[in-house]
Amino acid sequence: MINTVRVLIVVMDLIEYLEKMGDEKAANLFGVKKRTVMSWRLRERTPRPKQAQIITERSPVTMEGIYGQQERAA
Repeated sequence: MINTVRVLIVVMDLIEYLEKMGDEKAANLFGVKKRTVMSWRLRERTPRPKQAQIITERSPVTMEGIYGQQERAA
């Protein structure tokens, strides 16, 4: 008998994640100020690439979840 393991990977966008996590917890997790997280959540700013990398490493948020779906050149 072979045992199989199923893994459910939940991917969400940054705004949804921040709303569920809360500004203060997210700021501590990502190593930024609470105001920075608030500006991301309110869509005043988007994370810089270095910040985005940290976010994707420490949460279920993907680059697409941060920057949206990018059009690809044909």
